[in-house]
Order: sequence, then C-alpha cells, then structure tokens
Amino acid sequence: MRLTYAEINLKNFKNNIKNIKSLLRPETKVCVAVKANGYGNGAVECARAAKIAGADVLAIATVSEGIELRNAGIDLPLLMLSLCCPEEIADVVKYSITPLVFDKEIVELYDREVEKFWNAENVCNGKSDCNADNCGVSGNGGSANSDCFADNGGNTNNGFFTNNGADFEKFNLPKNTNNDCITCNGDNTKNIFSTNNGGNGHLKKFVVHLAIDTGMGRIGVCPNQAATVAKAIANSKNLVLGGMCTHFAVADSICVDDIAYTQKQHDAFLDAIQNVKNEGINPGICHCCNSPATLDHLEWQMDMVRPGIVVYGYYPDKITKEYLQKKGIDFEVKPVMTLVSGVCAIRHFSAGQSVSYGHTWTAEKDTDIAVIPCGYGDGFLRRFSGVVSPVINGRSYKICGRICMDQFMIDIGSKNCDVKRWDKVLLFGSKEEGALMDAQDIADATGTIPYEIMTGITSRVQRVYIE
Repeated sequence: MRLTYAEINLKNFKNNIKNIKSLLRPETKVCVAVKANGYGNGAVECARAAKIAGADVLAIATVSEGIELRNAGIDLPLLMLSLCCPEEIADVVKYSITPLVFDKEIVELYDREVEKFWNAENVCNGKSDCNADNCGVSGNGGSANSDCFADNGGNTNNGFFTNNGADFEKFNLPKNTNNDCITCNGDNTKNIFSTNNGGNGHLKKFVVHLAIDTGMGRIGVCPNQAATVAKAIANSKNLVLGGMCTHFAVADSICVDDIAYTQKQHDAFLDAIQNVKNEGINPGICHCCNSPATLDHLEWQMDMVRPGIVVYGYYPDKITKEYLQKKGIDFEVKPVMTLVSGVCAIRHFSAGQSVSYGHTWTAEKDTDIAVIPCGYGDGFLRRFSGVVSPVINGRSYKICGRICMDQFMIDIGSKNCDVKRWDKVLLFGSKEEGALMDAQDIADATGTIPYEIMTGITSRVQRVYIE
C-alpha cells in the first residue's frame, strides 16, 4: 500500500451518529448525509456503518452516488438533495432514489418517466397485468414487502415512517438492490408493483419530496406556491408526495440577525406545510434540520433530521461544544478521518540550499530534509504550506518550501535520530491519535471549512477503515 492514505475511524463515525440520536425523540428519523463520497470518507463504508448505527435514510447529491450505493447492496432509502438532468431520471426510478421536486416541469418529467417504467416490456417479463397473482405479492394492501414505490391505496407499510397518519411509504425503498430489481419474476423481494387495498390493479406510486426555498436561494418552491406544486404531485398519475423539506442558510451562526433569519425560515416552512395540508394533501415526512439546527433547535426536529458534518466529527461553525454546554446540551463528536503519509527519503542540506518551487525556503544552517510523498494531487493543498505541522513520532515539524503536486518537504533538523526513513507521518485528523491539527484547525487557518478539507482528499488516496 502507498505511504499516503486516509485512516477512517468507523467507531468514531458510528458513535457520532448514536450521540445525535441520543438527543432526539425515539420516533424521529435520522437521514445521514453520505454525499460527496461520504464527505471524503468513503460513501459505501460510511453508508454501511450508518445503518449499523441506526440511520434511517441516507442523503446523496447525484444519481451516480445513488447507483454506487445500490450496486454495493445498500438498501436504506436514498434521498437525493440536488437536481439531476432529464436523462438521469430513468436511473432515479430504476435505482429507487427519492428525488426532490419543486416545480411542475420536474413533476411532469418524473411522472412521464415512471409511466415509461411501468409500461416497459421487461416489467414482469413483458406481462402488462403485473399483480398479486403473477408476482407473488399480496393484494390486500397489508403485505410486508419493502417495495420501490408507495402504495396507491391503504398499504399498512413495513415500519417506515408512519408519521402524520400517512397511509403510504415516504421513500422509494427496494428490498433487493441488485440490477434486476426492476423485473418481476415471481420473487416478491424484487417486485416493485402490487395491487392496492381495493384490488383494482393500480400501480404503486413513485415517491417524491417537495423542496421549499425559505431563504437559502438555491432549489425549492417559494412557500406561498408550495400548495400549487403539491397539488400537481397529487394530481399526477404516478407520483405521491412523501415529504417536504427546506434548508437553513445560517443556522450555524449565533449572530442575532442570523438567528432571526433562521427563525424566519423555519416559520415560512411551517406556513408551507400548512398550506399543503389546507388542500387536503398529506405533507408526509417533514424535515428541515441540518447539523447546526439539529443541535441548536431540538424543538424543530419534526419527523426527521439531516446531520452532515457532525457525523464526521466536526461541530458546525459557531455551534461548538462549548456553546452547547452553555445551553445544557452535553454533546461530543470525534473526527473520523486522519490523513497519514510517511517519510520516503531523508536528505542532507547545507546552509544556503533551497527547497521546492520558487525557492521560497532556504536553509539557514546545515539540516536534514524529510521528503513526504503527499501533495495537492492528493488534496493536501499548496496553501497548506506554512500552515500544517505534520507529526512524526509525537513531534511536530514545519513544512519547508511549497507543497508540490505529489510531495512536500519538512525540516527535521540535523542528525535527528527521532526520524527515520519510512516513519509514519500524521498530517491532520484525530488529536487523540496523535495529530497536532484536525480539519477544523486547517480550515480556520486557511479561511475555509472542514467540509472542504475532507472532501478535497482525492481518490488516489486509499481509505483504510478501522474500528
């Protein structure tokens, strides 16, 4: 294995999730964000660990992320938080991904695609009368199948999300995640259609969630138009509203103005939900809390929360451990990722010799330079020069010169017996494991956020999972 790798502590990851769950009501669901390759930590392994830790749903951003998880056998509901292009919608349906919608055009695109899916020649091996008799699915609405589609009738569902008196499943959930889950071959673990409670043979409907833009300015319908889009979903042939959501823009701030803005967003979301209810439409699972809102506004947890950065071991900006303690909330998380490399060479430099591009560092006296095979091609960025202090055998050292694409150098001093070739080098991560800096420290020093530090670690850095 290469000297440079990312050590991913799944014990910390699972404990972080359990600590979040300990703050919530027992019935509140947890949607763990594994988008962007699990914030750089590895989506598949984090998804598996999240399920063990009690996650109910996984959040993704792209269709390809969903396909990766399904092909790896991940059977939890997948909620896609970003939009896809029309050409990808077929795969959203095929791989049982629950999308966000917010305008009539998107609703119509999904409705048409589900109709195509229903009429596809390969469904039930070309049979158009896919029902309880030829697919092994009970037609009484009370079957315990975990199908990709919500029942159009009175399905008593399989234990997922019976909040608000809803009589349909709130996510598209395949029981079998292999690629032939779209075919009906008599095995009800692969079936995606069934008759409804009335036995009239209607197909099961495809679940979508309605995104409300309460002030993030990204995707979503304005709160006063939410009912209009909800009616379009309700009136569609193949779709059903499974939930409503919004996203807070400044919930991680404790500035008075930002606190007021977040409250305004929350109030607008409640108005949107009520507008939908006033039309006689069940809003389904309602969810608004990201990491900071989950921690700072436990009273807003609604039916589900969507923690992201906290499950990977970092507090969301100003919502720190100390801030929470002052509010009487005892909550602790531990970093999941530690970036590791090693000493691949030790070279003697005389006074006056320079190191790396631009000659930004010159030896003031005779010294030894350790070469570390990690650089901005790995996500250890050029701007980390002079910021990060790598640790070797319990002692920190300064980076000398500019970080290169594949390597950087550190000054270990002359005749340093504590550093040997092939020694392990800790670049950032868990301080309990010996690192001097974590992703938050680097982010603070470089004017960014720990999300960017972790997601920036590139694919050529192998992820090594430990418990």
